[in-house]
Amino acid sequence: MDPLVTVVVCAYNDAGFVERAVQSALGQRGLPDDAIELIATDDGSTDGTRELLAGFGDAISLVTQDQLGPTVATNRAIARAHGRFVALLDADDEWFPDKLLRQLDLMERRPEVGLVHGDLEVVDGAGAVLSASKYERFGQRPVIGHALGPQLSDNEATTSAILVRTELVRAVPPTPDWAWCRDWWIATQIAARHEIDAILEPVGRYRIHGGNFSAVEGDAARTLTLWHRDLRVRRILIRTLDLETASLDHLAAAWRRLVDFARHIAGSRGVPLTEVLPVEDADRAEAAERLAEARAMLAEDPLAAGRRALQALAANPYEGDGPQLLEAARARLAASPSNAPTAAVEPVPATVLDAPRAFVGLVLADEAIADPDLLRAWAACFDGDDDATLVLYAPDAEPGAIHPRLVAALASAGIPADDARDMTLVAAPRTDALEAALAREAHALLSRAPGPRALAVLPPLRLPVAGRP
Repeated sequence: MDPLVTVVVCAYNDAGFVERAVQSALGQRGLPDDAIELIATDDGSTDGTRELLAGFGDAISLVTQDQLGPTVATNRAIARAHGRFVALLDADDEWFPDKLLRQLDLMERRPEVGLVHGDLEVVDGAGAVLSASKYERFGQRPVIGHALGPQLSDNEATTSAILVRTELVRAVPPTPDWAWCRDWWIATQIAARHEIDAILEPVGRYRIHGGNFSAVEGDAARTLTLWHRDLRVRRILIRTLDLETASLDHLAAAWRRLVDFARHIAGSRGVPLTEVLPVEDADRAEAAERLAEARAMLAEDPLAAGRRALQALAANPYEGDGPQLLEAARARLAASPSNAPTAAVEPVPATVLDAPRAFVGLVLADEAIADPDLLRAWAACFDGDDDATLVLYAPDAEPGAIHPRLVAALASAGIPADDARDMTLVAAPRTDALEAALAREAHALLSRAPGPRALAVLPPLRLPVAGRP
């Protein structure tokens, strides 16, 4: 019988940690016998890592390669995986015993989800806890739902937290050998095609120590190297993916991120921008074609025009009117009649929210009014500087009638009227189309009960509230 999960471990000079990593995977609880296949690759270690892996005998499949990097090892392991799911685990991290059980349960309940990730506890080389939450330590947010837009700006799915359906990860292009950020590549490729979800509590331990390349804090040279590789990856993703599920606001944020990183790298290294973002004749030709398409589409389909403009910018950031076309598309989309309040008999736009932040939570206005602790919990976790929006959904309510009641509930929760947190009220006649659109744009539901109708697909956002269940 084939295993349920193939665990992929890539190790290079990880003798101090690799045994704990492998043991944490083989020791997963609540799964059937023989549910786990573990493929461990030693990348030419010189510190005894290979011998430690060999000590596990037939419990794992040991593969060796000569310093080809974790991306090559991951691609090869995915190609030979027998499990229905693939789980990634860095050799210096470790899982909590119920990590796979929790993620598999979520996958079984939500067949539309292609990849699940989650939070991680942050520890140092000796195992001392540095932070109870990687999300909090690094200012990350759990990307959930149709998450391509946020993923193009930043990776929020860490390698050791990822569980993905095998047939889906095999259907996407392999991560480029040079790209190291296999977690970002895989999560973004999956997000372009499927929904993703997250366990909001830690599912394992993420280790920061002097030897791990991506997590070292305070090493400017390494940081610049990573950023430069990330620029290449971001350009490839923007140019090659179907951007249909990404809003123009998210795409504009991804463009700003690309430009900011490129300028910082060029300035820090004292090199021209063209060395950081090189362009060849084929790139110029592709950009010209995409810009021509964007101009032709702008009047009738500003959303498609904006996406073409961004793809042109990723190909050639230096020439043409790409930035102007992207902003013109955003302005037209914002001003279009379909984004104005609609009567119940009129079609509801695919996009309801105007320029939401990267993470969107949704709460039913009536529930928030009856239970202000929900708002208090949101305020305890998100402040005005966080990249988060709370949608207060009031179906079939008159804005003038519901607004003062919400102000009173916010005040009861300790949130003043001039608070800097991003909140938006959606008060409109309830329709299935409206709620389906809200379910697509929101990432989680702030509630003590499952959401109604189309909103039932939103995962619950479990926020701590003192004295409440």
